[in-house]
Amino acid sequence: MYCSYHDGSNEDANSTCTCGSIVYNVPQTIRQAEALINLDPGAMLTFIAEGKIDQWILTYTAEDLELIPDSHMPYTDKKYTVCDTIIGMLYHTSAVVREGALLSVSHYRCAHMRIHLVNLFYDPSPSLREMAKILFASTTVRYL
Repeated sequence: MYCSYHDGSNEDANSTCTCGSIVYNVPQTIRQAEALINLDPGAMLTFIAEGKIDQWILTYTAEDLELIPDSHMPYTDKKYTVCDTIIGMLYHTSAVVREGALLSVSHYRCAHMRIHLVNLFYDPSPSLREMAKILFASTTVRYL
């Protein structure tokens, strides 16, 4: 569970924390993950960064991160940003999660993204290698 101000693990799911903020459960479905991205992007970024989202949900969530408007704004007191979260997902053990993150890259101008794209040139997945090369060459990330 997540409270935007502190660990609300002693609180009931989707209730109000003792500090007055809402406490969210870790999403168990894609629909719940999409709803949480819209309700509280910070909660979702925290769950992702802390490895609490199941891989099959994370696969779809990676692409949905493009719905969060400001890629550089820290959404939590832990300073998780969309760009940092996407970069972390580019190194996930699952190729489908890495692919979802790669699709989100094109929507943001994240600092140092090109170096991470170059690292994907050597990914075990042939389709990811090709996608990274295409994205690297595109004008979308040319000046990052």
